[in-house]
Amino acid sequence: MRFFACVWCDEAACASKAICSVCGAEYGDINPNNHKAVTAVAAKDPTCTVNGNIEYWYCTACGKYFSDEACTNEIAYEDTIIPVAGHKAAVKNVIPATCELDGNAGDLYCSVCGQLLSTNNIIPKLGHNYVDGKCVVCGAIDPSYVSPDAPDEGEEIVIEEPVEGGISLTTTDSVSGTSSDKAVITLIAIALISAAAVVVGKVRA
Repeated sequence: MRFFACVWCDEAACASKAICSVCGAEYGDINPNNHKAVTAVAAKDPTCTVNGNIEYWYCTACGKYFSDEACTNEIAYEDTIIPVAGHKAAVKNVIPATCELDGNAGDLYCSVCGQLLSTNNIIPKLGHNYVDGKCVVCGAIDPSYVSPDAPDEGEEIVIEEPVEGGISLTTTDSVSGTSSDKAVITLIAIALISAAAVVVGKVRA
């Protein structure tokens, strides 16, 4: 049976046949190129975490997507998507580690959206690097350092100065305690030597 166009009837569309306005019956075939229920979707840029999309048109009747307003260039839904841009990491608040304090490699922020991505990236403290009793990094003094020139603990210091008549002045002392104690003992020894020199001078006079 041949059907003729009816000016009083609803024309065929992409998902429906023509409908007779008199009896309400469908007749003929669908028209795949006649899209009446079309929605325009504006373009949207992607963000760091959300997809964007191109401008496109969507027919709610047949469920097809088009890249043009006339709905002649059909595309897939995937073709409308612009993938997420992803975060762009930037480092802030870097704190170098020292000999005695932990540092921080920095907090990671997104330079685009400002979101905090990572924090508390601890750098362990370095610890002192002592050489000859002094840290070569920060200059701190090694509290346990003993100079190789200092007397050993328990060692006796002998101070002997000859005087006239074959008499000699001998003083002994036992070294113990900290390096500061040893320094005091050394000063005492120097004083004794000086005193002995004075005695010798008077005897010779």
